[in-house]
Amino acid sequence: MNSYRALKAKEVELSLAALQERLVQCPRVNDQHAGVLARLEELLAAFATELLNIEPVIHDAAFRTEVDIILNQISIFLSIVETQYLRGLATPSSDELFLRTIFLNCLKRLGVDWIDDMVVQGSGELAIYPEFYGSPAMPAFHIPTGLLDFFLSLPGVYHEFGHSAFAKFPSILAAMQQTCHTFFHQLRQHLGPMQPHLRAAQLERFQEAEEFWTDRRLEELFCDLFAQYICGCSNIVSMIDLSMAKGSATYDMDDLDYPPDAARVRVCILALTSEQANEPSTKHLIAEWEEYAQQFSDSQPYREACPEKLLLRTHSWSRRLRSLCGLILCSSVSE
Repeated sequence: MNSYRALKAKEVELSLAALQERLVQCPRVNDQHAGVLARLEELLAAFATELLNIEPVIHDAAFRTEVDIILNQISIFLSIVETQYLRGLATPSSDELFLRTIFLNCLKRLGVDWIDDMVVQGSGELAIYPEFYGSPAMPAFHIPTGLLDFFLSLPGVYHEFGHSAFAKFPSILAAMQQTCHTFFHQLRQHLGPMQPHLRAAQLERFQEAEEFWTDRRLEELFCDLFAQYICGCSNIVSMIDLSMAKGSATYDMDDLDYPPDAARVRVCILALTSEQANEPSTKHLIAEWEEYAQQFSDSQPYREACPEKLLLRTHSWSRRLRSLCGLILCSSVSE
C-alpha cells in the first residue's frame, strides 16, 4: 500500500503538470505578463526537480521531515498561483489588461522601479499580493468590478502600492517600531509620583497601548500615509468614504489588521500641507467627518494607543520616507 507521502507526491506531481499546461495556454499577446509567466515557469521547474529528488527517499523514515517540507512548499506555491495569479493570466479581461497598463505607468512615474510586471484580476476587493517568493518584482493586484466607477476609492490604489514599498524596504517597519517604542518609553519615564499599585496599573496600560501597534497595523498606517502624500486632498475623501460608507464605528479597536478609522483619518489630515488644509472644500470635508465621528464615543484604550502626539510623530517621521525610499512622491498629483 502506498504511504500518504507517496500519494501526496503523486498528487503534487499531477498538479504541477496541470499548472504547466495552463501556463503554456496563457495568452501572450504583445508579451503581456511575460515577466510573471517566466518567473512562474522558473519556479515550477525548480519545484518539479525537487519533487524528483525526494522520490527515492519518499518511504524512508529518516527523510520524513525533508519530504514533508518540500511537499508543503510545493502545495503552498500551487495555492498562491491559483488564488493570486492564474485567473488573471489565463483569462484576463480587457478592463484588467487596461488597468494593468495604467498601474504600471503610474508606478513608473512614481519611481517604483523594482516592479517589473504584474497581474491584475477582478476578485471583488482592492488588494495587492506584494511579494512573491521574496521578490516584490511581480505583484498580483486585485480589483473590484467596475473600479473606475467608484472614483472615491481610486486613491486606495496608491495605498496598495504602499504595501509594495513596505515589503521592499524593511527599514520602514524598523523606524516605525522605534517611533512607537520611543514614544511610550518617554511616557513611562515621565510618570510622576503615585502609589505603587496605580503606577503598576498605568505602566500596564502603556504596555498594552504599545503592543496595540503590531507590525500589521503599522504597515496599514504607512500605506495610508503613502497614499496621502501622493494623492493629497483626494485621499482624505477616500479615507472618509472608507469609514462612512460602511457606517463603521470610528474608534473600534477590534480589527487585528487595521488601526481604528479615527486614527487613520486623523493621521492623513495631519499630513495635509497647509495649502491643502486651508482649501475650503477640504475644510468642509473634515467638518463633515468630525460631525460623523461625534456619534461614536472613544475609549481610554483608544486615547492611550492613538494619542495625537503619537500620530504627529508618525506623520512627521513619514515625511522623510521620500528620501529614505528614493521614491518620487509628488503630493500635487491630485491638486
